[in-house]
Amino acid sequence: MIASLGRFRWKGRLLTTGMLALPVLLIIFSFVRSTPLALVVLAMAGWAFMALFNMLNTLIQSTVPDDLRGRVLAVYSLSFFGLVPVGSLLAGSAASIVGEPLTVLASGILLLLFALGLLWRAPQIRALE
Repeated sequence: MIASLGRFRWKGRLLTTGMLALPVLLIIFSFVRSTPLALVVLAMAGWAFMALFNMLNTLIQSTVPDDLRGRVLAVYSLSFFGLVPVGSLLAGSAASIVGEPLTVLASGILLLLFALGLLWRAPQIRALE
């Protein structure tokens, strides 16, 4: 979807949409008990996840100066691919203690608080092109 848009001007808005939609959909998913509805919510969460991380990757590559792009992408890749397994281990441990729905709810709330804090501290994110 993002590749089909070409060079559109509202990349920051799409990034913000994904950044806010993903935690909200995770919070909704934590309350869903119907399989068909859970599949719909997860499909929407998957879209939000892909929109968020594809836009983030695109914006990093297009805004970082050429001489720093490799270093910045290395740090981004290390933080993304290196910390996801650690977070998964922590979430799995929490889920075994308090249960899966509560763990997903807590994760969604923490992610939403982080996203709102980031948007509050850096409102220029919405204006990125």
